[in-house]
Amino acid sequence: MGLTRDKFEKALFCQPPECMGRQLQPFSLAHYLALQIIDSPFLYSNAAAPIGQLGAAVFLCSLPTAELFARLSKGQSLAVDVEHFGRLSGAGNHDINERIFRAYIADYTDLPEYWHKPGADDKGPRAPWEFHLIRILTSVYNCTLEQAWSMPLALARCYFDVEQECQGSEALMTDKEQADIAKLKASATNG
Repeated sequence: MGLTRDKFEKALFCQPPECMGRQLQPFSLAHYLALQIIDSPFLYSNAAAPIGQLGAAVFLCSLPTAELFARLSKGQSLAVDVEHFGRLSGAGNHDINERIFRAYIADYTDLPEYWHKPGADDKGPRAPWEFHLIRILTSVYNCTLEQAWSMPLALARCYFDVEQECQGSEALMTDKEQADIAKLKASATNG
């Protein structure tokens, strides 16, 4: 199998683990946005995260999408729930739990590689990419809004990628292109 095909297949069969005593949900676009709201370091950094940040991320990613939206709309009660869970979840090995959670995020965000054209960012859509993804899922694939927001992120991106190719995009890298880039990087590092 090729690198790109493997990523598409992985998106279909990815299973969320248990972490800190809670069963995580498939990492969806809603979970991604919830982690953005709390400025979670798991989206932007590989640096060690404090137990409170890990507890908050695990708590949010263990909620089904409908419950997540309901709690996010309450604001203050969510903060109390997260703080309460953080205190209760202090037991266990923080390093192991952090590795489990980072692997969970990595599994659901391991996406195919794309070509980036110089200056393309200036001409692209102005709306956040998350909403373009929701539009494709609802208008092309006839998902309900709840289905679109709940779909595992990697699978949603695969559907998005297929639609982009159907519309004529050639931005998705082939396995050969990825292998050639890897060889160039290796030779630049070694030479």
